Amino acid sequence: MRALTAEQAIVIAPMFKALGDPVRLRLMSMIVSRPEAVRRLGAQLECVPAPAT
Repeated sequence: MRALTAEQAIVIAPMFKALGDPVRLRLMSMIVSRPEAVRRLGAQLECVPAPAT
């Protein structure tokens, strides 16, 4: 799977309410297209303390 182009993101974005912005949709497609990046992001998020409630 490859990351979306800007043109593809513009066409697909209206189909997703949460990802209704072409930039957000492209970011998500870039993350999904690189599984190793998802693993690294997950490892980094574990190091971030949870916000105080």
